[in-house]
Amino acid sequence: LPGVTISLGAGITLTANLEAGWYPVFSGTGSFVHNGVEPIKVNWWITGGTGTSADPWTIANFEEPIKAAGSYKEVIWTSGYYIVTSTTRIDVEAGSAPDFIHLHSTGEGTCQIDATAVITSIFSFTDTANYTHHITIDGFYLDGNTTAGTDALMDIRHTYLTKIINCAFTNSAGKGLQIKTVIADTSDAQTSIELYNNEYSANASHGLYIVSDSRIAAPSNIQIGGQNTVENNAGWGIYIEKSSFITIHDYHFEYNELGDICVD
Repeated sequence: LPGVTISLGAGITLTANLEAGWYPVFSGTGSFVHNGVEPIKVNWWITGGTGTSADPWTIANFEEPIKAAGSYKEVIWTSGYYIVTSTTRIDVEAGSAPDFIHLHSTGEGTCQIDATAVITSIFSFTDTANYTHHITIDGFYLDGNTTAGTDALMDIRHTYLTKIINCAFTNSAGKGLQIKTVIADTSDAQTSIELYNNEYSANASHGLYIVSDSRIAAPSNIQIGGQNTVENNAGWGIYIEKSSFITIHDYHFEYNELGDICVD
């Protein structure tokens, strides 16, 4: 029922089939594992706010919803504004990385970094030991709030397939979206990257940054298409280094300081 919360103490894991609306359900530092078929709602972990730009929902990060969903259930947002105060990582503890992560917004969900927080990214999928096979992210507006200390709004590595659609990466003090592979990680490096209908704008560095330190580790297939906007970035609009196959189409470029595309 709305207004009733479940307090999970430290070290406690609750496994249950939960059906609830867009309101807080959990408090405490324990974990929840969803064994039902319904998607996980991130609002079960919010701590305040009404979801407007003047009074956003507050959530530390999205680690608990991702872990609760496991490998085969969606994590969903709703229309509204979320303020985050720390980075969402999938390498918090050994074995915390699901094989599949599907993040989906049911409306215009905006996630903004708290102006007083110093975090390197909103999402960081960079663990070397517990990598994820597939990541699908759909429908998010990520706003860096020009907060100092941010390297990239989303930082992805160690994923066989990355698919990001209908998202925006804006107002980062660093890069918008960063996807990086290094030669030491070739056993679990990127093989395919699909980016469609996204916006990369008003970032203090590159809008989209895809880089490898070796052609051996480079993604074998990069597809960047759909109706995309890349504008007003202080670095390159799109910077790609060491990829064996790249397709880029249907992009609108405007006022990127170093240039629109650099492929090295």
